[in-house]
Amino acid sequence: DIKGIALQIISHRIVMKPEAKIRGITGMHIVRKILSEVPVPVIQQG
Repeated sequence: DIKGIALQIISHRIVMKPEAKIRGITGMHIVRKILSEVPVPVIQQG
């Protein structure tokens, strides 16, 4: 499941603006938000 590993793999690649860092927003927050809003594609067979 890609969502299970995406957080650890992608979050460190997010570059945050200083304002976001001051507010306590991290790359993990951003990736969690994206993963919660983007549906997982479903392959329909047959």
